[in-house]
Amino acid sequence: MLPNLLRYERVSSAELLLTPVTDDILLLPVSAPENHGPHLPLGTDELISEEVAGRVARDLAEAYPHRRIWLHPTWHLGGATIRGTGSVKAPSRLLGKVLKAYLRRFVRQGFRHFVVLSAHGGVPHTGALDDACAALRRMGSRARPVMAVAPSARVGAKAYFGGYAEAVRAAGVPLSDAEVADLAIDLHAGRMETAMILAIDPDLVDPGYRSLPPILPPRRGWLEALARGIEKLAGRFIADEAKRIEFSQVLGVAKADLSWILRGRLEGYVGHPHRASAAEGEALLAAIAGDLSHQIRETFEGRLDPLDLRSGAYLFRRLVFGAGLVFAALLAGLALLVF
Repeated sequence: MLPNLLRYERVSSAELLLTPVTDDILLLPVSAPENHGPHLPLGTDELISEEVAGRVARDLAEAYPHRRIWLHPTWHLGGATIRGTGSVKAPSRLLGKVLKAYLRRFVRQGFRHFVVLSAHGGVPHTGALDDACAALRRMGSRARPVMAVAPSARVGAKAYFGGYAEAVRAAGVPLSDAEVADLAIDLHAGRMETAMILAIDPDLVDPGYRSLPPILPPRRGWLEALARGIEKLAGRFIADEAKRIEFSQVLGVAKADLSWILRGRLEGYVGHPHRASAAEGEALLAAIAGDLSHQIRETFEGRLDPLDLRSGAYLFRRLVFGAGLVFAALLAGLALLVF
């Protein structure tokens, strides 16, 4: 292990106080136990979070040899899990409050740099992590700024849109354009998560994954029409073209997720887990960790706004707010006509 890479739970208070922690970086993985189908462990998100956090911590320790990198034990807590045997969740708003209160204690000890990582992508969950990080940043001042980011959802979401396809192909894993398109519905315990657990610990994957049939969210006409309407409405509130494209992509994933929810999510997985391989999982882990490390460095060195690492939760909040205004205006207009 690199001398400046430390496990928080394994050091004494004397070691912690050897040098000021102002320039140190604390990484905290956060994910909850959750049903991941008949083939993956309940701790899938935690295992992936820990693996990615370890890789990111090593990257940062190499990039900043004169700064200490602290890897905090995983928080086995999260919100917005799917229903099913083994899933355990907390209210996402409570998660955000507890995380904020907890990390504030580190700020009071002198820490100024935080990275919260999570392999769980539920929108309320990722929004709670964003909120906690924003609250920490507000604790800082111009003289003593605090930097806190939760970049996993923004960076990891690239996988759904084929952002890491070339990295997978470079590892020698065949990946057709049609299979890349299918990743947009690989929402839970499908090809990508199965591949990553195969790379982390193949003994944790039930061999029966090879014979699991693909589960595809059914196309629903009314849902397609609703998504088109939402996208059109969002265009009125999102001025930036890049943000509109991002929202459209996230909306596509949300549409597939809602269709899967309406289907019942009884099997605990969606997508094509039978296509997974350890080689693909290793390529994904390396690409995601490398991307995260790069984005974190860009942010901490002032070349990237931390707001650019937020999850898509804020886009949905804006949409809901905008839809609420439109609905209120319609009600007001109706009231004027009636009364």
